Amino acid sequence: MTNPINVLVLEDQPDDAELMMSQLRAAGLNPNWKRVETEADYLAGLAGLPDLIIADYSLPKFDAVRTLQLLRERKMDTPLIIVSGIVRDEFIVEAVKLGAADFLLKDRMARLPAAVEKALESRRMRQLQEQTRLALHEIEHRYGMLARVSPVGILHFSAEGQCLDVNERWSAISGLDAKRASGEGWTGTLHADDRERVVSTWCEAVRTHAAFAQEYRFSHPNGTITWVINEAVPEIADDGKLRGFVSIVTDITRQKRIEEALRESEENGRRVCQQLERTNVKFAELYKTAQRFVEDVSHEFRTPLTVVKGYTEAMADGLAGPITGEQREYLGYVSDRTRDLAQMVDDLLDSSKLRAGTMRVDRKPGRVEEIFAHARLMITSKASANQIEVIEDLADDLPDVYADAEKSGRVLVNFAVNAIKFSPTGGRITIWARRAAEGGAEIGVTDQGPGISLENQSLLFERFRQVGDSHNSGTKGFGLGLNIARDLVALNLGRIRVVSSPGQGSTFSFTLPPGDPRTVLQTYMDYLRGLPKREGTLGLLSAQRPSGDGLDENIRDFLTATLQPTDLVLDGPRERSFLLVGYTDDLSAWVDRLRKAAAKFESQLVSPTGREPIHIDVLGAWPWPAAEQQAMQRMMQEFAPGELIHA
Repeated sequence: MTNPINVLVLEDQPDDAELMMSQLRAAGLNPNWKRVETEADYLAGLAGLPDLIIADYSLPKFDAVRTLQLLRERKMDTPLIIVSGIVRDEFIVEAVKLGAADFLLKDRMARLPAAVEKALESRRMRQLQEQTRLALHEIEHRYGMLARVSPVGILHFSAEGQCLDVNERWSAISGLDAKRASGEGWTGTLHADDRERVVSTWCEAVRTHAAFAQEYRFSHPNGTITWVINEAVPEIADDGKLRGFVSIVTDITRQKRIEEALRESEENGRRVCQQLERTNVKFAELYKTAQRFVEDVSHEFRTPLTVVKGYTEAMADGLAGPITGEQREYLGYVSDRTRDLAQMVDDLLDSSKLRAGTMRVDRKPGRVEEIFAHARLMITSKASANQIEVIEDLADDLPDVYADAEKSGRVLVNFAVNAIKFSPTGGRITIWARRAAEGGAEIGVTDQGPGISLENQSLLFERFRQVGDSHNSGTKGFGLGLNIARDLVALNLGRIRVVSSPGQGSTFSFTLPPGDPRTVLQTYMDYLRGLPKREGTLGLLSAQRPSGDGLDENIRDFLTATLQPTDLVLDGPRERSFLLVGYTDDLSAWVDRLRKAAAKFESQLVSPTGREPIHIDVLGAWPWPAAEQQAMQRMMQEFAPGELIHA
């Protein structure tokens, strides 16, 4: 038995309606039908979103022309087949203009099953066409945006080694725009001493379909020489054929200058070598992160691209008709999926920043309601699209918490979106907050979904890992959301918790520390102990302007942006001061970097005259983790009980 077809029949003769349904059943179709005669009953039937409408051309109080007009007014794309005992050319012309799928005579009902199947298939293919077009457009837009903001140069080559496209960063490095770089033009500004070697190696890589990696120089038209490292990898299609090459060019001029300085300065050789080693380690870490990011993007785009490919092939085989204006009505139908695709790209970017340690964290005291405000619109929009009820339950005794409200809100959104995804249509989720047992607040989401086994709970927070099948359709994500949520909760000095069992729904929650500075410092020490073990220095610094008209509000933003996400920026107990707490391998380098950044910040102020510069001073430094107790005792002395943090 085929799937049921919900059919709305507009017919004043019950026998004629039954005859039509008999024809459909005889053809193997499974109609679930309802007969109506009046406009009021017809409108009530439309509320049930029928798959198909069969309408007599003329009834005593209603007709097919009016049914089509009502469909268009409601922007519905339900196929409508008109049946009539007589046929006139003007009837047919008018019906087709209004969007009728077919026009049949009642004495030829044998054609009805074929007309029904054709109308339903045409509607399905229109949906596929629109989905394909929008998904492809979104992918192209997102990829173009990533290429534009990339910190490295990117080139695309054909299988024959001809340059097809470059991004803006590569043009800035080489001095060639995309037009002049096309074909073999990309070699135009290669340094004369490097050109023959680079071109020869590149031609061999193209001939053998091999990866390409070289360091060389560009002679920029403005007279500067730029050193780069270029890595190109072949792009292999699913059928094993070479589609082309993707090349990444990184500016390493600064690194080269350091190497040259090392060779020229024997007196400072040891110190410069140590600095170079640290710099190279950082470059290597950043390069590996960038490379992993590119690989992640390439890998995870394959799933939506495969879908696009399948739809495109279906249309190429003649299964789809031409695109009509009515397809624009399906923007709402696919908008949820396009949002999911955008979230996938955001997840990739967040994952890359977290792994590179470059994500900015702006922790400060605030109300739990502010976190809910960041998340509420996204959650309600997603829930509405999937017919899920959202209940908020915030306790009355919630304390202020110390957290980045925007990132905490994103964790709450992630939990809620997962709950919606795994809830049945018409279900309910609860987003709640209560005072945590250890102080601070606990925020969570409870759903009525299928629940998660203990075995699968241990896999939830792994990268690229997804557990279970959702109730609601949508774009399948990368499996990064919970991994990112766990890291964001850790950066907010909180803990994440899952309570679930099969058939009983799930509760995902996380804690945030209270705004009391002593509690925050203790929580921060707990956080440091949870990081991978390595010896280093725990530093306590002060940043203050000794005199003037008060501390500018944007100085806190400067400090937050300059320090690592694992460092703390706290309002100091004295006027016009901040306390900085951080773990570092080299305290002197950390302090020097902050002082240089502060000087640059001051120079960029609109009216720096009359202000004393920001002073960065070391209040204490302790070997970590050996001197944890001494460090904690000294830091506690900076705060009187009950003072709040504002950073």
